[in-house]
Amino acid sequence: MIQVDWSQFELRPRGYRNRPTKREAYYRCICEHCGRTYWLRATDARRAEQRASACKRCHCQAAGRNGYAATRDKYGHQFALACVAAYQLAHPSKPEDTIRDWLDEYSFHYTCQYTFRKSGANFIIDFVILLGFAIERRVALEVNGYHHQRYGQVRDARLRALWPGPVIFVDASQVANAPNAARAELFARLAEL
Repeated sequence: MIQVDWSQFELRPRGYRNRPTKREAYYRCICEHCGRTYWLRATDARRAEQRASACKRCHCQAAGRNGYAATRDKYGHQFALACVAAYQLAHPSKPEDTIRDWLDEYSFHYTCQYTFRKSGANFIIDFVILLGFAIERRVALEVNGYHHQRYGQVRDARLRALWPGPVIFVDASQVANAPNAARAELFARLAEL
């Protein structure tokens, strides 16, 4: 649901072909779910209030959850996880790309977006680094972004409990803002194993 602040508006160019200087009022809207602020035209804001619509981001998140659930119900857990892993493999985050480059530079053997299922839990692990042939020598490496750090503590604890080897978590903001320090810390932790 959104909350429209009818007292606060901005006049913005509307962009009509025959009247390029025409301006229209845009009203400030706040998503009650995520707190995001955005601007809508009066007609769109009224319609969103009547429909009790969510903001675009919340709507897309809900659609993604519903689409995953429908795919899982129709084709099974393994197929749905494989689809998500394939998408994440084709569209990695910038910190994941950076870590992939680091691992390639030092010739580590690794797998990206590894699907792991155990005890009814489903995980897609960002990187699984192979330090030896035994399963205990496989290291799970997770790149934790903002959303994951905020909502993923329970998932992280469960992954640590179920994964047969060590699990390393890397802060995505540290990789982006202080890559040399993040790189040194990551390889120091891998050298300890």
